[in-house]
Amino acid sequence: MVTRSVLALIFFGASAFAASAQDTSSRFLIDEGSPPMSAIIGYSVIGENNAIAVDNDEGMFLIESDHRTKKIGLSGAGPCAVRRISSFTVVQDTLFVLDNRQGRIIGYSISTGECVSEVINPELAQTTSLGRVGGWFYLVVTKYTSSSASDRVLLYRLGADNTLEPLNLTVGDLESDLLRMPVTFGRRTSQIRIIDDVLHFLLPFSHRVWRYNTETGEVSSIMLTNDSPDISSYAESADFDEIREAMSQLETELDLFLLDDRIAVMSFYQSQWRLGLYTNDGETIAKSEVSHHVHFESGGRFYSLKETGSEPNLYEILTVDPPSK
Repeated sequence: MVTRSVLALIFFGASAFAASAQDTSSRFLIDEGSPPMSAIIGYSVIGENNAIAVDNDEGMFLIESDHRTKKIGLSGAGPCAVRRISSFTVVQDTLFVLDNRQGRIIGYSISTGECVSEVINPELAQTTSLGRVGGWFYLVVTKYTSSSASDRVLLYRLGADNTLEPLNLTVGDLESDLLRMPVTFGRRTSQIRIIDDVLHFLLPFSHRVWRYNTETGEVSSIMLTNDSPDISSYAESADFDEIREAMSQLETELDLFLLDDRIAVMSFYQSQWRLGLYTNDGETIAKSEVSHHVHFESGGRFYSLKETGSEPNLYEILTVDPPSK
């Protein structure tokens, strides 16, 4: 039995995800049940009026613009149930969820909420990001350290027999300063963005957007402007305080968004969110500080979910102005 809270999206006037700056304060994510949401860790717009929201207690919700909401999936250890949502992707009417804690990829029908597929493989525990193209699952590894072998594979395809097939991307290809201790950047889902059958994803410390062409097998990347210093002197340190000091100096890329003719990358540096715009060839268009963490984009506009600190309106949807030159 599911005893999770239910989300609702309330809006006035304009459609749910096509808001102008002046009406952003009139729409809220609210909690109608108990217990309340702890935090949204993943949010993805589906079509013009729907969205998938993932909260910190593994709840998955379909939010529909006519005020209806629907819980998708089950929490737990049983068949078709998840304990930890590491990543998710939507293909037509199916929501695919990666649970690396249990080594599972589960598919749920968005229209019915039923489980339609389940893949179980203990090796999925090493992966953190999920994408699907042409009937194949693609998975990215984002946990590695300076002690990881240079030939450790970071990109896989899940074969027809449910085995992980290594693809042409390794730790050695990063050419990055790595730390000895594994570092995570808070509890959040790790997204692969896909356009024209090309995977786009971030890898920690590399300061690049990585691409994998699923048709040709070609791996490429674009460099991102950043203010991170050289941290090679910390590479062999096992001291937590030293690692924390190194991390405080880094500009950390956390999410990316694919627009029609641009790539947007959200990063965090010295307690401040930043948003950078790049051409598809990697040229910097503009980059500046923004007031809020960007949770999603729709129609080339950026949006944030701001916690209000009061019930029942727990989250307010705000627009985030893009950087200017």
